[in-house]
Amino acid sequence: MNKILSLFLAAIWMLSLAACSGQRGPEQNEVQNTPSQTSQAPVQEESQNTESSGASQGEASEHQPSILIAYFTRLDNTDATLDEIVQGGGPYGPLGDSFADADIDAIASASITLTDGEAHGNVETMARMIASVTGGEMFSIQTTQSYPTDYDQLIDLGGEEKNQNLRPELATHLEDMERYDIIFLGYPNWWYDMPMALYSFLEEYDLSGKTLIPFAASAGGGFSNTISAIREAQPNADVVENGLHIPMKEVGQGGAEDRRMDQPAWSH
Repeated sequence: MNKILSLFLAAIWMLSLAACSGQRGPEQNEVQNTPSQTSQAPVQEESQNTESSGASQGEASEHQPSILIAYFTRLDNTDATLDEIVQGGGPYGPLGDSFADADIDAIASASITLTDGEAHGNVETMARMIASVTGGEMFSIQTTQSYPTDYDQLIDLGGEEKNQNLRPELATHLEDMERYDIIFLGYPNWWYDMPMALYSFLEEYDLSGKTLIPFAASAGGGFSNTISAIREAQPNADVVENGLHIPMKEVGQGGAEDRRMDQPAWSH
């Protein structure tokens, strides 16, 4: 992760804490992605009376914000193997016959990032970056259907879902969404929009009063109109005007667009 991204995420963290009047970051956990999954880590809240050396310390109450990093990534929403995904190509053309033989740059163009020898979806890689800074809990948004292996077919299906305004059925759920104060919401840009599964997610929960921070990876579309779409879906949430966008080819290097770091972007 380069210095620009580190500073950017640190700024997000500080602003997130300010939004929730918190003083410190929670320990990192990962939500297990199973149907109707309930996260067990509670918001920590302390209030107690103590005496030390005969002097009363009084009551102290401190709220620690609870952070969720919810994301949608291609690799978590297909039954295909990595070799099959590579054979299906990417937005810039063919990738080869196997994952082992594919060029690293070509793999990145297919929404796959190789980190410490492990393959992750680009958006999951971004989620892991954010989790390393904030200590938030990661949650993969997954659908009951398996998306196509062939990249062109995948994008075509995404376009059909958008044109029909579909809401794919989700396979993973959170039963205790109310306990989170801050939600980082990650997704790829499909047809200048979020995958429709993100709309399913946003319509499943009431996120009123929570701080929503978008992050996205794309081949060139940036955020498009997705932030306004999030605000429309959750009008009572505090949606950060601009979040974190990284071009797909640069995710593995932690590259962030400088224009996403403009101070006015943080005006709510």
